[in-house]
Amino acid sequence: TAMVEEARAAQEAAEEKARSYGLQLDVQRQDFARELEAACGSATRYNELVSAQTGTLTKAMEEKLKLSQDLAEAGAKVQALTLEVADAKATVAVEESKLRARVRELEDAVR
Repeated sequence: TAMVEEARAAQEAAEEKARSYGLQLDVQRQDFARELEAACGSATRYNELVSAQTGTLTKAMEEKLKLSQDLAEAGAKVQALTLEVADAKATVAVEESKLRARVRELEDAVR
């Protein structure tokens, strides 16, 4: 269960990073829109801004993709660990049942 909690914590951290990143992208888009308005008078300046922002947005999309992959991996780990825990619980339940049956046998033998 510690591994499950660790995987869940990693998933929550990845989700928080994704949310934070989304907010950063919104701010960048707003900044970009303001810069484009200011650059309308100069085609050269406009082209420079587009080039710079395209690079920034490309990097942002790459980072967002990486975060999505990290989130998917964390989710898969949580699922795998949850299945392992369920399997272990089932094994414990079977063993407890066997032990109870053996105790009954021994108690019956003592009587």
